[in-house]
Amino acid sequence: ELFTLTAGLEKHAKAHGMDWAFVTLTAPPRMHINPENGNNSWDGTLPREAHKWIHEQWRKAVKRWEKAGIKAAGLRVTEPHKDGTPHWHILLFTYPEHIDDIEQELRKQEEWKSEAGMKFVRNDGRAKASTYLFKYLQKQISTGFDFGETEYFTIDTNDPSDAEKVDAWRSTHAIRSYQFMGMPALTLWRSLRKLTTTPSDPTLQSAWRAARRGD
Repeated sequence: ELFTLTAGLEKHAKAHGMDWAFVTLTAPPRMHINPENGNNSWDGTLPREAHKWIHEQWRKAVKRWEKAGIKAAGLRVTEPHKDGTPHWHILLFTYPEHIDDIEQELRKQEEWKSEAGMKFVRNDGRAKASTYLFKYLQKQISTGFDFGETEYFTIDTNDPSDAEKVDAWRSTHAIRSYQFMGMPALTLWRSLRKLTTTPSDPTLQSAWRAARRGD
């Protein structure tokens, strides 16, 4: 379902002339238990608190660009650094003329002014948006699933260690692995996928067929 929704969002965005960017947001060095530079600068921030900090700064930037009339939709993936501090990977779809504005709003956050704090990758035409995202998602998908090789990604089901570690980290700190943003509620789509008989309403019939085929 996650793969279907992400690929469907990309297809919908492309049909409407939208482009994409892939953003990685990190917490400040002071929130990292084991900074790479070796300095003992950790301020005692726990992973859940670092996650909350990233979320708050993100929401501030979103409110600023929404106030300017800019809309964006996408999917956020949260994963831990080796020291357990969370960072975000965000696949964003918006109109091409708004990509610069979105990056500028995010760069207003002091900790995200440089590439060390925030990476902003634009569509270079060489890879699909889903490809960028699923490289990170595959680390967090339950090992009970075997997707094998697809057009987008490959999962090594013989090495479940990554998914198990992330699952334990997520459960310990109550952090969601992924979340869709800027999209309508998925309740109706999911309900239609579970429905095994054709609805009587003509409008719902079309939506039901689309949902059942993963559209």
